[in-house]
Amino acid sequence: MHVAGLVFICALISNVSAFVSFDSRQLASGPPAGRSAAVSGVVSDAETHRPIEAAVVQLGQRGQGPQYQVTDDRGRFVFTGLRSGSYYLTVTKAGFADAQFGAGPMATVGADIVLSDGQWFKNADVEMPELGVVAGTVTDDRGEPVAGTYVRLFARITLAGESHLAAGPVARTNDRGEYRLEDVVPGRYYVTVPLPQHSVPYNATPYEIEGRTRDELSRLDKVAAGRGAAPQRLNQGLIGDGTAALVLGNYAAPPGRVRGQAFVYPTVFYPGSLDIAGAASVEIEHGSEVLGVDLSLQAMPAHRVSGKLVGCAGACAGYPLRLLRQGLEELGNGSEAATTVADASGNFTFLNVPAGSYTLLAPGALFEYSVHSFSASERLPATPGVGVVGMGASGGRVSGALGIRRTTFLPRTIVDEHAGYASVPVSVEERDVSELEVPLRPTGVLRLQCILEDLQDDVLRGSIEVAAAGGSPLLGSRSVVLPEAATGARIEPVVFPVLLPGEYVLKLSSNANVAVKSVTTGGADYAQRSLTVVPGMDVTAVVTLTGKMARLTGTVLNTKGGVARMVSVLAFPVDTRLWTSYGLLSASVQTTLARTDGTYEFGKLRAGDYYLVGVDFDKANTWTDPAFLQLAVRSAMKVTLGWGDRKALDVRMIGDR
Repeated sequence: MHVAGLVFICALISNVSAFVSFDSRQLASGPPAGRSAAVSGVVSDAETHRPIEAAVVQLGQRGQGPQYQVTDDRGRFVFTGLRSGSYYLTVTKAGFADAQFGAGPMATVGADIVLSDGQWFKNADVEMPELGVVAGTVTDDRGEPVAGTYVRLFARITLAGESHLAAGPVARTNDRGEYRLEDVVPGRYYVTVPLPQHSVPYNATPYEIEGRTRDELSRLDKVAAGRGAAPQRLNQGLIGDGTAALVLGNYAAPPGRVRGQAFVYPTVFYPGSLDIAGAASVEIEHGSEVLGVDLSLQAMPAHRVSGKLVGCAGACAGYPLRLLRQGLEELGNGSEAATTVADASGNFTFLNVPAGSYTLLAPGALFEYSVHSFSASERLPATPGVGVVGMGASGGRVSGALGIRRTTFLPRTIVDEHAGYASVPVSVEERDVSELEVPLRPTGVLRLQCILEDLQDDVLRGSIEVAAAGGSPLLGSRSVVLPEAATGARIEPVVFPVLLPGEYVLKLSSNANVAVKSVTTGGADYAQRSLTVVPGMDVTAVVTLTGKMARLTGTVLNTKGGVARMVSVLAFPVDTRLWTSYGLLSASVQTTLARTDGTYEFGKLRAGDYYLVGVDFDKANTWTDPAFLQLAVRSAMKVTLGWGDRKALDVRMIGDR
């Protein structure tokens, strides 16, 4: 068993009081009749369908602590004594990708299990994809092994109907230049050796390079000494030219100078491309080992790119700048060709930049998607000059089995006076680039005044998120906790500052059955469409939240008119514009699990026109692909719902028309 998996399971056994050993006698007895419900199922290998022993099964309800069980030698589990309600079920085990019930082996969102009093849900089966391995060597242009360098995977994912890059696991080469990336979720990946060149102003202090105060750095050094470890410093060596200094020691060292010309090893993609457009993908199949994915570093002439930020009014000191190959702009730390930090006057210099086409970004935050597996991998070093970065409030899990996460990094140096942003193309040919003027454009501010109508629960507790409509990591997302409120209470306005220009949508997360009814500003309603943020915008929108959710019930029928059991029901809007550009998760598309008698229920639908169709478990969440929704329309029933409506509608399985 992988060490990380062993530690995780031991922690659960020792710390979680709800952790229960499986007892096969429970399968025969079930829950006490009429008093409680039960959930049971089998965890198996997605490829071989063999049962998986000692998998950790988690069953829970939103906002409440989960229960845990470990599967027996036949992969079985059972939870008894459950109350009626909606439950999620997830499974983890070392060597396998995390999985959710109802998601299918590679889907992104699981299905909830809806229990009624006394119901025994017997088919909560989950298949887990076995993780794979990618391995190879890294050599330099002389054929010598490159020791201690990083190797990283990237994957393409689809969110909000658009394709995005997601960062994958990281490994380091040994003294023979060999690397081995383990616990890789099955899929297609790009393999790369990241080699960002980090520069800082020549007179930067160690504290500025580390992005910490003197006291913080001293305290951390003492902690490291107390553990018998060396301080983890970003400034492990500097090469300066009187204007800027190159930080060494965090990545493979550049090859140096030849007859006065500096050379650099640029980031390379397998099998040898400098750009991701020319990279070849590597397919990791279920439990497979892909060996011989070798990469070679090739030295190129290095150049300086220097210029000045315009528009920060003397408050430029510590502003981080990133130079990324075109096509990689959505990626975060470690994906740059070069980074640097501006001085107080806005002057900056990138050192060791190879020829190529780039985008210069001066971000307020770094936001990226990452494909994660059960075990922890190596981490890329932090960026000098930025130092400590932290997960923002908007960080968290987006998906299920794929383990896609969205991570927000907010550099400490970014404060109110650093509210400007820049995104400009830069072409580096066979000479230095100097006197580059980079204008900082103002960001936008969105103020939300929330009004609460018809709340059925006692108090509303939740948060509201402003996220990029197309899922772009360049725009990211921000989340603000709403003050607790009851119906009729005035909710203090919430503010989203430093929003980069672009298209955004609003999403509400709460303990109550509440939806965003309207988002009005300038006489227009943006509840069902994106809101455009332009440079320097400062807009107040009135957000009306309502507890009058629509409810829809019915039965799922098969081709012969009989009851279709143990399937899912998909509700999606008739308006095709809502099939994309909905942020990270759609508020207009919902899935629910039909009960054992074929009946289904949606209790939290917004008002609007919907299509409804029955789908198999493994297709329930392919709604993220607009092409699938177009196919589903052929079999779907149509219904119009108003706020607070209660309607019944029988639906057919997909393909039955």
